[in-house]
Amino acid sequence: MNSSNANRPNNLSMGARQNGAALVVGLVLLMVITLLAISSMNTSTLELQMAGNMQYTNRAEQAAAIGLEEAMAQANYDEAQVVINPTPTVGPDQFSATVAKVAVTDAYVPGFSLGTVAAHHYEIDAIGTSARNSRVTMEQGFAIMARKSTN
Repeated sequence: MNSSNANRPNNLSMGARQNGAALVVGLVLLMVITLLAISSMNTSTLELQMAGNMQYTNRAEQAAAIGLEEAMAQANYDEAQVVINPTPTVGPDQFSATVAKVAVTDAYVPGFSLGTVAAHHYEIDAIGTSARNSRVTMEQGFAIMARKSTN
């Protein structure tokens, strides 16, 4: 019995050391979990901002497309260059467009009774801007066929 009593204090000291190690390991794991939670929160916030930026870019693209359509509808094709002023479309989104005459070329259209016609080439540059200053530029070219002038 003497030998069993001698071993008893050693067992208590081993248990006391193990309880301290468990506390340190628990604190380290809690810190790792906290860092992971903070990291995932930052990632979620960044992804939310990226999705918002994509939405504003899409809105600017839609405003530029409306600018192309408006420029084609409102342009006076007798002038060399026409500027469609910035116009609010939906909310704070707006567009501006420029229609420029690029060239006049001869074109032969088979089966057309007039034979040779003049092709008036134009280019439209439209810029759409959204609320967060997202900017999209679109370009479109087209030609109008007209009777060739005899001047």
